[in-house]
Amino acid sequence: MTDKLTLCSRCNRQLLEDGQCLYCTTTDALDLRSIVADSQLSPPPANEALTLVALDNGRSFNVNTARVRIGRDPRNHICIDDVYVSKQHAFITFEDGKFWIEDLGSKNGTKVNDAHILDREILNRGDTVTIGRTDFKVE
Repeated sequence: MTDKLTLCSRCNRQLLEDGQCLYCTTTDALDLRSIVADSQLSPPPANEALTLVALDNGRSFNVNTARVRIGRDPRNHICIDDVYVSKQHAFITFEDGKFWIEDLGSKNGTKVNDAHILDREILNRGDTVTIGRTDFKVE
């Protein structure tokens, strides 16, 4: 006998084990907090910039601006050619002296160190970020 999948009543996606809908929780959190405009952000000091290194092919991406957009759309700063990545998937933002990663309501979510992020999380050197089927090491 197979377990019956529990689906979200709002968006009809599968619920997480704890009964939360990753998609609805993320989009609700984004709706409650206004996103600061790029023009109001300052870039990180050069010695604090991060690099994302794709673990599958070693490709690296500098995170040295106030906000880096990640997604499947080629207009993003980091473009990932993967059907499991949304066109506008995530942001990495330098704010209040820290780097933050936030999912933009993507269908498959964003993980930091194998845990789905529900709002935004601080990003540190040594973390592993998963977007779609691509894992990145933060350096």
